[in-house]
Amino acid sequence: MARSGITLHRRLKLRHLHLLDMLNTTRSMRQTAARLGISPAAVSKSCIEIEEILGKRLFERVQGHLVPLPGLERVLVAARRIDHELQALSEDFTRETALLHGTLRIGFQAPMLERPLVSWVARMKHEQPFLTVSIEYGMRKRLLDDLHAGRTDIVAVNLLDVASSGRFETRTLCLEHCVIIIDDVLMTSAEVFDQWAHFVDRVWLLPLRGMAMRDRFEQILLARGLAFPPRLIEISLPTLIEHLVESCDAAALMPVSLLSESQLARLPVLEGGAAGDDFYMEHGIAWARGGRMNPATQYALSIMSSLP
Repeated sequence: MARSGITLHRRLKLRHLHLLDMLNTTRSMRQTAARLGISPAAVSKSCIEIEEILGKRLFERVQGHLVPLPGLERVLVAARRIDHELQALSEDFTRETALLHGTLRIGFQAPMLERPLVSWVARMKHEQPFLTVSIEYGMRKRLLDDLHAGRTDIVAVNLLDVASSGRFETRTLCLEHCVIIIDDVLMTSAEVFDQWAHFVDRVWLLPLRGMAMRDRFEQILLARGLAFPPRLIEISLPTLIEHLVESCDAAALMPVSLLSESQLARLPVLEGGAAGDDFYMEHGIAWARGGRMNPATQYALSIMSSLP
């Protein structure tokens, strides 16, 4: 008599299905016993147990050999489906075990890398859904101090003097020129510094000291032996530059990435890079030198090492 589906589900075991598959392959209880490392008596007992559970004979015993009966193939089809699902489950667990967990901490202060950062994070979340990506915008010095202290894993910043500090490894991703806006005219730094006496007493809108553009600006003044402008507005928010320039009639440093389309159409020819010439900013990523890099940082470094 055939058993109910619920009883079959509870009583039929994976070992039973494996045994039937081996019996179908060898057509011999003795060979099956040898391959499974059990006695022929145990194979015979299990076979009888399975047939009792199913309420159906699966083999005909003919002169010491097993001849499959029609019901066996149906059982083996179900067994193969179960085996396939278990393999898929195993692969899923293996894949999940390989996924990264925890938090990746990224420091950021480089407007030109904003769009790449969005692309990097989107890819990370697609490939590593369980990895939390924490992005903190802040002053470059603090971000680098946090990186050195292990409070941040990787930073995307202007790389001015970062490698020379000896504390970090760096990778340059792009270069960005900066220009100077005076009376709504875009000028190269060389043009302005060559006529510095005409511009030094203007109200100057500059990044806060410690920001890369400000440091570079001061390096150029020092290299040329020029006085620092006495009338200042200092700012860390690039989005306010345009409004402050207009309202205060100020001269201002401006990275090319923040220029409007109309301003880009009036962009002067930019070249050079030595102190005193048109200066550019080197943007990229940095991570702590030495020590063992955790898997999340290694992964982020592989993603962030090239522009999307």
